[in-house]
Amino acid sequence: METTTAPEGKVPLRFTVSKQLKFARASVMTLPHGEVITPVFMPVGTKGTIKSLTSQQLYEPALSPQIILGNTYHLALQPGTDLIAEFGSLHGFMNWKNNLLTDSGK
Repeated sequence: METTTAPEGKVPLRFTVSKQLKFARASVMTLPHGEVITPVFMPVGTKGTIKSLTSQQLYEPALSPQIILGNTYHLALQPGTDLIAEFGSLHGFMNWKNNLLTDSGK
């Protein structure tokens, strides 16, 4: 089973179910910044950081998460939207080129 969402001819998300057993499923999400194989452990970068780790440490193969979760409300409070905008994006602020997921917004 494959579901694709494609506004304006772009394909920002491709979701392919690899295996399914009753309500459980293994899948691959293809996002603009890479693939995410599910189920997946997703660390939380609430304020644009994974506590006690640098972005460079996160790129090490033993640690490198496929995706990081950010909380939009907390990011807006601290560090704030103006500071994130100075870096061009949350990716720029975090120095993270891989996948990010926020609970709302961009």
